[in-house]
Amino acid sequence: MTTSLETGKPAAAPHGASGGGAHARHFPVTTAELERIAAAVLAAAKSGGATAAETEVSQGIGQSVTVRQSEVETIAYNRDKGISVTVYAGQRRGHASTADFGADSSVATASAALSNLSAILAPFGGCG
Repeated sequence: MTTSLETGKPAAAPHGASGGGAHARHFPVTTAELERIAAAVLAAAKSGGATAAETEVSQGIGQSVTVRQSEVETIAYNRDKGISVTVYAGQRRGHASTADFGADSSVATASAALSNLSAILAPFGGCG
């Protein structure tokens, strides 16, 4: 889920994405909780002085199967989750990310992004 400080609304879901249904029960974090985390990250960025911000809060489940000489060699399962935030303050940009969905991680991640603010360089060092 990607949300922007300017609109405060979730970005459109990609083609084929679902807001719930059968797939929702396979994810450990509900869509409502992902939306709450995104809102908390953006609120922390704004209160920390960001003039604009964007965040992505995601989770995923995957499976990988390796076959060698027509025999299954390995089957691996994974679950991933993460929070990513990019903040802007004037002509400076900062970014931070975490896999921690804990209660304080939203504020901590936004604060880390704000402390990472650096100048946005023009292409080709500002020439041309």
